[in-house]
Amino acid sequence: MSTTAPAQKVEHFVINDGPNADLTVDAYKYAYAPGGDFRVSFSNIGHNRVVSHRAQVVGLEYESGARGMFLIKVNIPGYKTSKGFYNANRREGFIDLVPND
Repeated sequence: MSTTAPAQKVEHFVINDGPNADLTVDAYKYAYAPGGDFRVSFSNIGHNRVVSHRAQVVGLEYESGARGMFLIKVNIPGYKTSKGFYNANRREGFIDLVPND
């Protein structure tokens, strides 16, 4: 008998308009500052529709050591802590969002 965890629904959110590198780093730097609520917006703009998420950046790591390219962890209301890739130079990337149960 095999036990497997139920599959989680993942929303692949494509970013094509986001913060620059300085704001991304500042959002991470101040994520846990007392009294601070420093969030940045990640948006997808297209086909007469704009979807935007205000995110608290709780994890940030340079991807391959390249400047402005990050592996990110974000907290977005309504979702579990989510991971993604963000290229601040081109202001695009993705976040794999997992809805709260």
